[in-house]
Amino acid sequence: PVNIEGNAETAQVVNLIPWMDYEFRVLASNILGVGEPSLPSSKIRTKEAAPTVAPSGLSGGGGAPNELIINWTPTLRDYQNGDGFGYILSFRKKGSQGWLTARVPHAESLHYVYRNESIGPYTPFEVKIKAYNRKGEGPESLTAIVYSAEEEPKVAPFRVTAKAVLSSEMDVSWEPVEQGDMTGVLSGYEVRAC
Repeated sequence: PVNIEGNAETAQVVNLIPWMDYEFRVLASNILGVGEPSLPSSKIRTKEAAPTVAPSGLSGGGGAPNELIINWTPTLRDYQNGDGFGYILSFRKKGSQGWLTARVPHAESLHYVYRNESIGPYTPFEVKIKAYNRKGEGPESLTAIVYSAEEEPKVAPFRVTAKAVLSSEMDVSWEPVEQGDMTGVLSGYEVRAC
């Protein structure tokens, strides 16, 4: 509270963080200024509440064949709002109807691995996350697209040609691999001489 009347003996402090320890000091003031603060009160913790923010940093990818790895940024203690904190993940193949869910019951967790033989390489999944504690569940994050594990390229570049430029140099050219032929992201090419 900004201004408290001089004859008041109590005040209500609002907009505090749930499940957080606070201590308070009181200062007297008049037209000449503000006096010394009181000794701090004993520490007191605000009550628990369901989480109010969704976890952030939702991403993923990589891993072994038939795996979907989902990553996120662990929620700071200031936003856990209570004991029994964990995460609820919802995910599905992009374009499918039903959501699969998984509970990750540790506040410090930062990834989840879903393994299933039916997961093809570099398959897009829609993924959402929300936090929970013993008071309830928080809001869901926005949906992110996360891809299952990639495979190495199965198609080679074609029409490879080489042309001498100098006594110690050659220009090598080729027709690129089409992205549709890839089961992953094409990150580059390697040229080998034999």
